[in-house]
Amino acid sequence: MRDPRDHPAVKKVVEQYAEGLMDRREFLRLSTMLGLSIPAAYAIVGKVTGKEFVTPAKAAMPMGGSLRLQHRVADVSNAHVLNWLMFADQVVPVCERLTRILPDGTSRPDLCESWEASEDLKSWTLKLRDVKWHNGRRLVADDVIWNMKHWLDPATGSNMLGLQQGYLTTTTGEGDDAVTTIWDANAIEKVDDRTLRLNLKTPQIAIPEHFYHYTSSIYDPEENGVFKAGSNGTGPFKMTEVTHTESATYEANREWWGEGPYLDEVRFIDVGDESGSILAALASKQVHGIFSLETFQIDAAKKLDHVNTYSVPTANTATLHMWVDTPPWDDDRVRLAVRYAMDNDALIQISLGGAGAVGEHHHVSPVQPEYSPMPFKRDIAKAKQLLADAGHPDGFDTEMHCLPTPEWMPVTAQAMKEMLADVGIRVKLTVLPIETMWEMWNKVPFIYLNWSHRPLAVMMLALAYRKTAVWNVAKWYNDEFEALLDEAEGLVDVPKRRAVVAKIQKLLQEEGPMALPFWIEFHTAYDKRVKGAGVHPMTAVHLENLAMEA
Repeated sequence: MRDPRDHPAVKKVVEQYAEGLMDRREFLRLSTMLGLSIPAAYAIVGKVTGKEFVTPAKAAMPMGGSLRLQHRVADVSNAHVLNWLMFADQVVPVCERLTRILPDGTSRPDLCESWEASEDLKSWTLKLRDVKWHNGRRLVADDVIWNMKHWLDPATGSNMLGLQQGYLTTTTGEGDDAVTTIWDANAIEKVDDRTLRLNLKTPQIAIPEHFYHYTSSIYDPEENGVFKAGSNGTGPFKMTEVTHTESATYEANREWWGEGPYLDEVRFIDVGDESGSILAALASKQVHGIFSLETFQIDAAKKLDHVNTYSVPTANTATLHMWVDTPPWDDDRVRLAVRYAMDNDALIQISLGGAGAVGEHHHVSPVQPEYSPMPFKRDIAKAKQLLADAGHPDGFDTEMHCLPTPEWMPVTAQAMKEMLADVGIRVKLTVLPIETMWEMWNKVPFIYLNWSHRPLAVMMLALAYRKTAVWNVAKWYNDEFEALLDEAEGLVDVPKRRAVVAKIQKLLQEEGPMALPFWIEFHTAYDKRVKGAGVHPMTAVHLENLAMEA
């Protein structure tokens, strides 16, 4: 393969970074996504800044030991169909992905040893590592191709379909008669046993990012996409036992291709979703780490002598969705009135104590490179006028559903209910029981739902609002949005992509199907004896990076 530095897109990215048109983080993210190695990317940073980059020496990691991690233990047997990033943590130690996104946003190979993009970004060649499954069989291109076709099959129900729809599938017909298929017989091409090539319908900048999406793990085709204790994988651990809602146990795979794992065993302990119980488990040393820490618990966690806390700004958020095919939400004016009823500055203080970023009722975060500031302020008079124009001069009654966790969500829902009352929308608030929340999230027309971080706005927009996206909760289908997103996904030039995404932001503000009050910071905490601990903006937990001091 050619040197990625020779790719015209990489050259353009280097030029824009040198001209100050993108920051260091976005340069590192974009250049490594296009195939530049992390050392080469940092060397360019050093050349531009005049400060030589020296790779820090990695501290020696202790070997052995068992780690207990507070973590939900859910039924993830339908492995390509997960609706929460947290659930992927149960799978990835066993069944890896093709790529990995590091906490600093850089892309690195995982099962994919390297990748190369064509000049027009419509062809991506992926070279696989020479690795073995746990059962000793070698990983081959046919294994990866089976997985891709499985998650792109609408019958599977994977959210990968929405992510990759724009460039790998085509849809004919409308509504119940719509049929989605892979766009060309040669779209996913086997070159040889360790090489495959994606021949895309449209240019796409984010192929490596997409292969880190949490439903993109590579499973043994012989197991037909079913994940369970004892499943075959290529990863650093083997799942030896699992009891849903209780615990899962992982045993180190000492034949793994990478560095590590350092631990002999990891146990996920499910203590439920109540934040007090989670912090108590850490305080009592029942567990050595917790998946997430509520904002209001940070001070208490910092007072624990044996604990370190970690925080990072993210594109994690929650949105108040409205079904656009169901009255009264089928009227653009009603949905816009809901947005004007919200005081986002107040909501972020009420719910998070200000620990995050104020939302603007579009789904593009300030931490994403495509973001353009687009302030949106509360206007009660305008909201009332919009409702009157839509035929609701006296407002109307409705029911809002909300997930019970994390705890800031019902707090926010209650505050939004009170703000909506100010414009005449009288809300009955129903907090769904934890045991039914994942059955009901897409079955009610007015619901407050949380969304995980994605490093690129175009990824989030595709997952949430594409026509065929499994997660298009509000059923908002907009041809202008589709065309703009297609264009944005093919633009390496960051200022140009930002300008296109700004049009999407405006479209969502004016016609979109949701309200978005704020973006949150993500917090977690670990026992100080845990080495390699930290926080990933995508809330990912990579067990092979962790070790325990005796």
